[in-house]
Amino acid sequence: MQNLSAGKENKMSEVKMALNVFLSLIIDSKITGSGKIGNGRVLVKLLQVIADNKGNERTHERNLLACFNDDVNKQDSYHKIDKKIGRFLPQGRYYPYEKLSFTEFEKCIGNPEKAAVYLRKMQSVCDEIIDRERLDSLVYTLLQIIRQDSSISRILYGSEFIPKNKIFGSYANPKRICVEALLLGLLYHVHNDPAESEKTELFEATARRTFRAVRFDDENSMNFELPIGLIENICDGAKHQKSDDIKYTPELRHENETIAAIPDQGNVFLYGTGGAGKSTLLRNYIRNENTINFYFSLHQYRREIHEKIRSGNCWILLNILLKYQYQYEYQTYETCTVCEGEDGILRQLAIIDREFKADPDNFRPKYVLLLDGMNEMKYDLYETFLGELMWIVSEWKNVRIIISGRIIPQYDLFADFKCVELCGIQASELIAAVSETESEYDAVNDEALMEILKIPTFLEIYLESHKNGNKLNKCGEVIDSYIMNWKDNAQDGGVIRFIVQFALPLVCKRMLEPSLNSKKKKRVKTEEYVYKYFPESYTDIEVTRQKVLDAIDTAIDLYIYDEQVYQNMVAPRKINKDALLESRSRNDFIELIINNISFVEVSYSEPHRLHFTHQFYRDYFAAKHILNAIEAIYVGYRNESREEKVEYIIKAEIKDRWFRRSCDFEDNYDALRMIGEISGDYKNASDDRYFYNRTLLDIFLDINYGVPDSCAADNVIRVMWISRDQVINGVDFGGLTFQNYLPTYAKYSGDDPCNFSESRIFNLQLLEFEDNHSYAVFGDIMLIVFNKYGNVVLWNMKEKRIVKEYSIFKSIAKESGYQTFYYEEISDDGKYFKALSDDAVLIFEFETGKLIKTIPSIEIDDEYDQFARKYRKKSDSIEKLSADFLTEVVSQMDIFRECDFRGVMFWDIKEKEMLNKMGAYCDMEEDNFIEERYLTPEWKWGRLYFD
Repeated sequence: MQNLSAGKENKMSEVKMALNVFLSLIIDSKITGSGKIGNGRVLVKLLQVIADNKGNERTHERNLLACFNDDVNKQDSYHKIDKKIGRFLPQGRYYPYEKLSFTEFEKCIGNPEKAAVYLRKMQSVCDEIIDRERLDSLVYTLLQIIRQDSSISRILYGSEFIPKNKIFGSYANPKRICVEALLLGLLYHVHNDPAESEKTELFEATARRTFRAVRFDDENSMNFELPIGLIENICDGAKHQKSDDIKYTPELRHENETIAAIPDQGNVFLYGTGGAGKSTLLRNYIRNENTINFYFSLHQYRREIHEKIRSGNCWILLNILLKYQYQYEYQTYETCTVCEGEDGILRQLAIIDREFKADPDNFRPKYVLLLDGMNEMKYDLYETFLGELMWIVSEWKNVRIIISGRIIPQYDLFADFKCVELCGIQASELIAAVSETESEYDAVNDEALMEILKIPTFLEIYLESHKNGNKLNKCGEVIDSYIMNWKDNAQDGGVIRFIVQFALPLVCKRMLEPSLNSKKKKRVKTEEYVYKYFPESYTDIEVTRQKVLDAIDTAIDLYIYDEQVYQNMVAPRKINKDALLESRSRNDFIELIINNISFVEVSYSEPHRLHFTHQFYRDYFAAKHILNAIEAIYVGYRNESREEKVEYIIKAEIKDRWFRRSCDFEDNYDALRMIGEISGDYKNASDDRYFYNRTLLDIFLDINYGVPDSCAADNVIRVMWISRDQVINGVDFGGLTFQNYLPTYAKYSGDDPCNFSESRIFNLQLLEFEDNHSYAVFGDIMLIVFNKYGNVVLWNMKEKRIVKEYSIFKSIAKESGYQTFYYEEISDDGKYFKALSDDAVLIFEFETGKLIKTIPSIEIDDEYDQFARKYRKKSDSIEKLSADFLTEVVSQMDIFRECDFRGVMFWDIKEKEMLNKMGAYCDMEEDNFIEERYLTPEWKWGRLYFD
């Protein structure tokens, strides 16, 4: 069965109702699978219904076979007729019309009793040959051909010839079409009026149809004027509405338990992130044969209050009538009543209402309302909708409800609903699908990537990219592909393109930096203070409408009013300045966002806020702003002075720390990771495929060369450390300023060591190791933890060498505040070690540093108390490791080996000496700057240093 494409529509205009056309459609509709009937037998069975039986010496079947060949063996005869039909179908030539006659059949014309005999014969043939699921498509295709075949003016239908126009109904008033009568009349027509035409294929019946295919029962089956029962018609319309296939098995959870399907009893609220497949699942539910299912997309929901129907809102009741009785031939109650009469419409609504109020059989409602996308409704309709839904729940006993949305609304009505979470694609199917792709990157073990690939939309993008060779390997790349393609295809393209490309990124970047938008207050470290003055910290993916508008206006200043940036970067993206500015003055951009951008909606609980449908959208857009701003400087200010570039850096809000404070990786880790993935920096990871590709991050470092108070190097290191799996190779940090410590959670050496020459480095805190370490011993191995960045060394005390080194910074950074460890203890089997901080005990794998468990101090936990007490008893006897010993250990650490630090100004010459021992290149001359530092108060040193 195939869809009616544009190509087929063009071809269909040439199709006539010829025998090969009719026969090919019957063959397309026949039952398939085990025991299927061959094409020759199909033709013979059809002919046995109406063709004369010539000769008494053989059966009717053998006489018909003899018209095509005269083999004695019946099996051989059918084998040959199959071949002849195969040659006949394409063009309709070489058929023995002259050998067939229909004298007996023609005697039924004008005689209903005799016609009924033939109709019952055709009924038996249909039962044997035709797939019931394909009857509607067969009838639909035959009616389409009859309509366009100008040579047909009338057809035999039952016992009478009728004008062909009599069989065509309308959406509002469909006609009953008796399948047996239509097939019988056309079978006679194509033999009685031979014509040549190319074969055609079955067309899929549309959800909106002008007919109802019925099987022969009695003469009433062929009565065009007999009205179709209202309940019968809406049930038939519901059964024939368009449904969706589910390509991947969904993962469903109810009350923290995995379930196989949507519960078949009780009202259900189906929730899950955008793109998870909620709409597909609801439309697939249409196929449930145990119930009659009415599907509505709630983004179309409107206020419909008509006192003659009911005093409250009646949109759902009215739309069941308009959709399933009249197939939206009439879009409104008013147009429907004008054409069909108000009294008649009110009677129909009363019948539907009465049917739904009836007590269900066996306590199982017969009807199901599938209400899709509550989040897509306008917020000001919620109360109206809830009122109507509450009425349905209390009044319609024969109806159950399945409603979908992105989050469960906090309304009392839904307390009695079964809340089912759609978590995306089942893990086994997802792994199987991803494993079929050939990739240099391990997708299955990439948690962030696998998390979004659970969403069918993103999985399809990922698989398609690998199919066409333009491989997307990371979460950020997949989301970027989706958002940018969505943007380019959005309606009202110029304005929406600008909002998605430039405004929402700035909104989200600011969401991760609430302090930039808050007035300075007294620094009080309490939850109440943070909640009061930095509410975004507690509403992770929500933002006020006003802040969105502020960001939009700032984005217009950055990308539209700046002519250099507009002409070089924005205009090529087909964003028209005049149209955008006119729209900004004329339209409410918040309403544009709500009505046009699917991943932004009004908060259920606070209508003054907008809500991103998932945190990864917030993180993606925040990352996108950084890259947008860097690109704007690069293309718009490439030939301008350093001062002008710096001015734009400040205006674009990328001069200071990106996303909160330097160590708050818990909140901004994913946004930083997204920058590395979208820009492609992850491809510069040090491995067998290593080949350095310059990205916007490298360009940003170039732009900041010589800028004294920039955080560019600090920001870029954080991104590269995440995207390159903690090893940063081949980067030129020369001439840059490091506002804070040069972090040692990353490794900068390797096949292509980094360059730091002529840069300004405030401090290397790893080198303050004397008061910045803790340790434990296991056999000949000493585990040493350097606290600031979680550098861990496994030291062989006998051989006096490093056995292994790694950083646990990622783990401790994502556990807020866990930076200083006082005490470690290694398990008896040497598999893990415990580390005590002010706030928790953390348990790590000894060999890898992987965090296994966290035991916070605020919880009542014997394990934490026992470990803390053990430390307090031992603390006085724990000796610090000597400076000479730690110097020997640190000098072997492979962090800066062969990196170039020549011309770098440090706080203390000891840092140069230590770097030199670690294998870095340093000039050892003590310069005037350092001498001047000794004569300057420490609190002034930072300004002196950076100026």
